[in-house]
Order: sequence, then structure tokens, then C-alpha cells
Amino acid sequence: MKPSQREGVKEIMQAMAYKDTMVGEELERLQLLRELFTAVPDEELLGRLVKQAEHDEAFQRLARLAREETKEILAAEWMRLFEGPGRFPVVLFGSYYLDGGKLMESSTLATRQFYRQYGMEPVANIPADHLAYELGFLGYLTASADMAVDAGGREEFLAARSEFLYRFMLAWTTKMVRVLRESTTIPFFLELGELLLFVIQQMEQKSM
Repeated sequence: MKPSQREGVKEIMQAMAYKDTMVGEELERLQLLRELFTAVPDEELLGRLVKQAEHDEAFQRLARLAREETKEILAAEWMRLFEGPGRFPVVLFGSYYLDGGKLMESSTLATRQFYRQYGMEPVANIPADHLAYELGFLGYLTASADMAVDAGGREEFLAARSEFLYRFMLAWTTKMVRVLRESTTIPFFLELGELLLFVIQQMEQKSM
């Protein structure tokens, strides 16, 4: 993902206002996962991971595994897995897994339509089905449910979150994490994939 695209999703996430601790924790998790999958794990990013682990048990193993590898190894493996140069094994676009290895296909269009249905206009230069964008949309739905003026509005956004997770994210992230498991032996990245699934599966259960 290009820097301008990363900034676009970052703005979406930072715009999420929230009122209670539970919602705040969910948004913190989504934002940190987005960054871990879309940016080389440098000292600053790993520092935020350590801070998250101080109050979030789910991230503690990942933080410990980060300390057990050198920053150089983590950076090199991140590049090899997610960005290249050359062919890289783990593609972070949903359409790749849902449309037979093709990008920007029918599932991408369906994703964009779902965003619009719930009031978020896709940013033109960000592929709608990239993992970072979909995590940002989960944050949008989570914050929207929290800020709803009545119970009906809250239930609508939580139902939308559950539907989006079931129809879109879980349908392809499980396949992506399987590829990740087959593509690396470094514990940090194996745990990163498992943590992604844990967080979004937990959110789906809470939305029911």
C-alpha cells in the first residue's frame, strides 16, 4: 500500500470518536492491526505494540515475540511477505481470495457498495477490499454504533458490522492467514495472523 493510501485509512481511523472503554479498546486494536499489516515494524510501531500490550492481554504474546527477534529480521520478513520487491506470498486484498486470484473484481465492487450503504464514501485512491481499509470500516461501524442516538440506530450498525465480517472479512482473511502460516516460520508473523482472526471473530460474536 502506498504512503498516501496508508494516510487515507489512518485519517478514517483517527476520525473515530468513542465514549466508552470497550469501544476505545476495539478501535485501538483495529488501528494497531492495520499498521502492523501495512507498515514495516520499525522502532516506533513496535513501541506502540508494547504500550498496547501493557493494558491488552490479547497483544501480550505478539509483543513478547517482537522482543525475541531483531528489528532487522522483522523488517526484512515483513517486506518479503507483504510488499516485495518481486512476487510476495501474502496478498492483502480480499478479491484475490474471493475471485480466484484476481484483483479489483466483483467482490471489490460489492465491498464499495456496502461502505456506501452505511454512509462511508470510499476514498478513490484506496482499493476498497484492502485489509487496512476493511479494518478502518470496522472502526467506522463500531464508532457509529457507539454514537447512535437511540437503540435502533445502535442495533443497525452492530448488525451491519456482523454482516460485513461474515460476508466479507472472515470469508477471505481465514484464507489469507492460512497462506501466511505456510509462508513464514517467524513466530511474530504467525502470531500476527492468529491475532487478526481472534480480534475480528471476537467482534463478530459481540455483534450478534
